[in-house]
Amino acid sequence: MVEGPTVRWLIENKYLSEYEVFEPGIPDLSGVEIRGGDYALEQNESLMDTPTITGDAIREYKRHSDGKRAVAFCTSIKHSQHVAQQFREIGITAVHVGGDTPKHERKNAVAAFRAGDIKILTSVDIFGEGFDLPAIETAILLRPTQSLALYVQQVGRVLRKYPGKERALILDHAGNVRRHLLPDEPRSWSLESKKRKRKSEKEVEAEAKVRIRNCPQCFFVHSPAPKCPYCGHVYEVQGREVEHIDGDLSKLDKEKFRKESKREPDYTVINAKSLEELESVGIERGYKNPFMWAEMKLAAREKRAPNYARAKAREKQRA
Repeated sequence: MVEGPTVRWLIENKYLSEYEVFEPGIPDLSGVEIRGGDYALEQNESLMDTPTITGDAIREYKRHSDGKRAVAFCTSIKHSQHVAQQFREIGITAVHVGGDTPKHERKNAVAAFRAGDIKILTSVDIFGEGFDLPAIETAILLRPTQSLALYVQQVGRVLRKYPGKERALILDHAGNVRRHLLPDEPRSWSLESKKRKRKSEKEVEAEAKVRIRNCPQCFFVHSPAPKCPYCGHVYEVQGREVEHIDGDLSKLDKEKFRKESKREPDYTVINAKSLEELESVGIERGYKNPFMWAEMKLAAREKRAPNYARAKAREKQRA
């Protein structure tokens, strides 16, 4: 397997856009069944296709991204049509584009969106994979998903560079950032099939409460602290949760969230490919037995037993 550059590397080297995340929390999906590895579509639709959630999506779009081009990822064709309709009702040009849309109408809608004549495209399973439209400035996540691949594809649509787009905006009304972490989170990929224990919604919510905190004054999201680092609000020292105002998206402090949720990979060790390079890392770091450490690291990569005799022999050679 040949791995390409990471999302973080692509952002730092100007191939992808920086981004900001705003999110209201995690929807209550405890009663939604899992089928084929993801939430049952009809139950997902019943949960997300409500005036309250759609109203929140419209309000937060106007607050954070008014006038910018956005794609809303919905749970079903019916849901997508409803979201587009409610955007139009308040005077924002919006069009549903789905598998039910004739090809020529879809082409015209995308062209109008690219030109800025249409501000919102709503869809389901159309713009997630293999769709290249760098003009997208905002991603509105309205479909909770257990699929990391689907989540990465959706947020990836908005990360493409485009003239005039300083940074991408992700409005997460589905709790997907909490579920799958940030778009540029370092991830380990493998060709081997591994059985992974799927976390329950209660476990996901419990982890989110530990990792981040919502400020009740400015709605900034950050790692637990005595006061909000954005506005300075001091939290009451009580054995209760901070009051959360439904629907108000909160800015996510990406760096603090990343550090709280997962330790950064040791790229110095990862980039050391040979035994000699690993030994040099161990020596530079002052490990007690760098030769044995290097041998064990290489053996783990090659999925074999460590050659302790060779490690001892190399230690004697360098002595």
